[in-house]
Amino acid sequence: MPSLRTSALLCGGIFALIVGLAALGNLAPAGTVRNLPWLPVAAKVVFLTLAVAFAFAFVPLMVNVVFGAQAALGNEARLAPLFRLRAAIVWTFWTIMGLGTLVAVPAAIWFGAFGDVQGALVKRALAHSQGILVAGIGMTVADMRRASTYDLGPEAGRYATISDTGIFDFRVATTPTMFRGCRLYFISLDDKTKRVAQVHVAIVPEKMSRPEIERFLSASRARLRTEGWRALDHYTFLRGDTSLYLTTARMDEWHSREAPDAGEWIATIDLDSAKDAR
Repeated sequence: MPSLRTSALLCGGIFALIVGLAALGNLAPAGTVRNLPWLPVAAKVVFLTLAVAFAFAFVPLMVNVVFGAQAALGNEARLAPLFRLRAAIVWTFWTIMGLGTLVAVPAAIWFGAFGDVQGALVKRALAHSQGILVAGIGMTVADMRRASTYDLGPEAGRYATISDTGIFDFRVATTPTMFRGCRLYFISLDDKTKRVAQVHVAIVPEKMSRPEIERFLSASRARLRTEGWRALDHYTFLRGDTSLYLTTARMDEWHSREAPDAGEWIATIDLDSAKDAR
């Protein structure tokens, strides 16, 4: 069991770290790291971990203080059986606290401490894919029908555009790039060749908050790079003869003086000929 000095140093160090990190966060200028989309969740994880560590470190400190006071009062001999149980008392408290933590932390996550986990799970459960839509620049409608398991509908190819609104998965033709849980697509055909000229896909099933959409975009950019797409900038990617534009759109009304991360957003991709991006 840690000594009184060790326990005091450990508790003091953790407490100082909590206060120091909080002070640094408040000193950071607005618009810098304070607006990073991953920061709120990361801060919650760090401070929760430090709070749990402080609580566990406080137990031996408390036990050492109590028994130290009894020893200073001359009661050590009379309370010798209890003095021999100091380590057992500490471990009993730690066991009870550990079991409580195992229940409390998952409950906190489930009830929204780290974001809308319930909502995300419900959306994922409800977003049952109706099939895979495969499309790429230069394909014909017949090519898309053969490559896709998603029903394009009888009107596909009769007009210059094709659009629909079911939950589906979208794969960029001739690539491993797949977007799950898409909500809407809009495909333009060349008037002369009747081949795909442009593809627009909403790649999320539901509207998201700005921090959620930024996390989604960050993960999408990283995945595109691993799948062979070359980044020209933060939003434009090239692979073969296809360019991919990763963008966002706000779906609710903008109000002045609102927070930078306000609003409901969706993420979209646009496919075009790579010649237009170079």
